[in-house]
Amino acid sequence: MAIGIDSNSPQNIAAQQNAGASFNLTIGSGVSNPVLYVVVTVSDSGSPYEVTSVTYNSVAMQQVAASDPASGAGLIAYLFRLKNPTADGAPHAVAVTLQGTPSSSWDAGAVCLTGVDQTTPEDVSGANQTSSAVTTLSVPLSTNFPNDWYIVGGTDQGGFSTLALGDGATQRWYTVFTGPAGEHIGGTKILTSPGSISPTITVGQGGCALAMVAAAIKAAPSGQAPFFELRW
Repeated sequence: MAIGIDSNSPQNIAAQQNAGASFNLTIGSGVSNPVLYVVVTVSDSGSPYEVTSVTYNSVAMQQVAASDPASGAGLIAYLFRLKNPTADGAPHAVAVTLQGTPSSSWDAGAVCLTGVDQTTPEDVSGANQTSSAVTTLSVPLSTNFPNDWYIVGGTDQGGFSTLALGDGATQRWYTVFTGPAGEHIGGTKILTSPGSISPTITVGQGGCALAMVAAAIKAAPSGQAPFFELRW
């Protein structure tokens, strides 16, 4: 089974400066083997306010990976997922809660992939972060299965409107919070063969601190029954 992206994806919230907010995402009815992924990125000038929960339609999402807040200058990037999310063609809330209000901003972007392995959706995952001023940051990973997709998201501490994805990834969302700095970006890439990959984010203007997260997602194996369950 090949991985695809639900036609209603992606959706993201405009960069926020608060302790939590929500946005609506619709997942089409009848989609096969869906898994919802949400990237949350926090840009702060001190110790970052960590994310305490992410839900979709009031169902808690599981954290897959996160960068280390202790190793960066107030930045942190998370990836959350929910297997078999509500898929009824109606909008439901993606709700994000933080420990407090960051001095800069935070953002969340959601992508629902279809045709995903419902037992162990992630092939590999990881995160990276730096408090130094750099222009490029990567998460080197080694995939094990053909036809993966990867999801990548990141943030900076600059707010120069120059944050971008590298490694040929397709940008799915981008937002910048003016005033207090903070750019946020996310995207995907289709892979064909297993091996070494390097999801990357880049920034200009002489560089700044960066944080990112990435995961390679496995296709449902042949013979895995399609999952269509509805939640009410």
